[in-house]
Amino acid sequence: MLKAKPTIFLFPFAGGNSSSYSVISNQLSCTYTVVATELPGRGSLSRYKPLEDIDSLVDYLFNTVIKPKITDEKYFLYGHSMGGLIAYLLAYKISATSIQLPKHIIISGKSHPSCKTKSPLANLDSDIFWQEITKMGGTPNNLLLHQQLKDYFEPILRQDFKLIEKYNFIKPQKRLKVPMTIMYGEQDNMSLESIYRWQEENEEKINFIGMRGSHFFIFENVKRVTDYLISIA
Repeated sequence: MLKAKPTIFLFPFAGGNSSSYSVISNQLSCTYTVVATELPGRGSLSRYKPLEDIDSLVDYLFNTVIKPKITDEKYFLYGHSMGGLIAYLLAYKISATSIQLPKHIIISGKSHPSCKTKSPLANLDSDIFWQEITKMGGTPNNLLLHQQLKDYFEPILRQDFKLIEKYNFIKPQKRLKVPMTIMYGEQDNMSLESIYRWQEENEEKINFIGMRGSHFFIFENVKRVTDYLISIA
């Protein structure tokens, strides 16, 4: 009898959708059952209204994605940037229920959740907004060169940045107790102190992994990222 593959849930970064990690999920599919989550207001759920705050989004994902798909098999949570915050908040929500905790949480490109962005983006004028998005990297050139695509994605991006910028971290009464890895880009615009502060939120020793690259370093290091995810399955 074939052993069931563990499940890995992938949560998108700002502006992302269920296909955003395709280059990563393709490499993981032999080892994991990959669940690339879709958020309301984009992709296959574009007919639905986006949620107004990150706590409502976490509740939605818990009830519609996590609860229906978790079995007795082990599972993993992964998210980059905004998706990393979602993964952490979901893990904490799960810890308050009778559902088994994830086998491992992997977060990339995200400083400690108490750290506010130095330069809020959600309300910038359109031209300046796209200048800042371009600086972050990770945005396909075909999107940046076509106004119609920019017009489609701009409200999605703005809504996601609004979720992040509105979020206020409240120190939980109990820390998580689950294996966790934090990956970060060595040229990203966040301090090592803000990254290593994640240890405050977990009783287990966190594995911190730096990789060459800026905010979207995961796409410059696909093999290294996927080799690691496969190694912990």
